[in-house]
Amino acid sequence: PQLDNSNFQTASHACDVLGMLGSDAAGATDKLLKLTAASNVELRSHAVRALGAIRSKPEVVVPELAKQLKSEAPVVRLSAAKALGDIGAASATAVPELIAALKDSDAGVRRIAADSLGDIGPGAKAAIPALSTALDDPSGSVTINAAEALGRIGKASVPALIEKLKVPHFQMLVATILGEMGPDAAEAVPDLAGLLNSKDTDVRREAALS
Repeated sequence: PQLDNSNFQTASHACDVLGMLGSDAAGATDKLLKLTAASNVELRSHAVRALGAIRSKPEVVVPELAKQLKSEAPVVRLSAAKALGDIGAASATAVPELIAALKDSDAGVRRIAADSLGDIGPGAKAAIPALSTALDDPSGSVTINAAEALGRIGKASVPALIEKLKVPHFQMLVATILGEMGPDAAEAVPDLAGLLNSKDTDVRREAALS
C-alpha cells in the first residue's frame, strides 16, 4: 500500500487496506505512527484508525492515540477514541484521556469514548464515576453507551449502577445492564427486587428478567 503517496486520498486508502489486514499489517505500524503527524486531517484520521485495527506495539501506539484525543479536529479525536477501544485492555494507560473525552464538545466523540472504556473492561474501573456522570449526557446515545460500558467494566461498577436505580428514568436501562452482567451483579438483587413493585410495567419486567 502507498502510505508514502503524496496524494492524501491514495495514502488514506492505503491506511484503510492495512487496517483491514489487522495484525498481518503489523510491519506498517511505524510508518502509520509517522502519519499521525500528517498535516492533512483526513489522512491523520485514517492512520489512527488503522493503528487501532492492527493492534501492534501498544506500548508505543496507545500513548500516541491518547495524544490524538486532544486533536483540534473532531474526526481525529473520534478515530483515536475508536482505535483505543479496538486495542482493548492494552489501552488501559489511556483511561485518563478517555475520561476527559467524555466531556468532549462533540457528542460522537463522547459516545465512542464511553464505548471504548467498556472495551477496555475492568482495567477502566477508574472511569466509573465519570461514566456514571455521563449517564446524564444530553445525547441519548452517550447515555446508552455509558451504561453499557459500566456493565462491561464489571463487578466494580455495581455500586454505581445500584445508585442509579434510585432515579426513576434510569431504572429500566440500569436494570437491563445489571441483568446482562449476570452473577457479577448479585449485589444488586435486593435493589432489583424492590423494583418489582414499580408502577412502570417496563421497569417491573426488566427487574424480573434481571
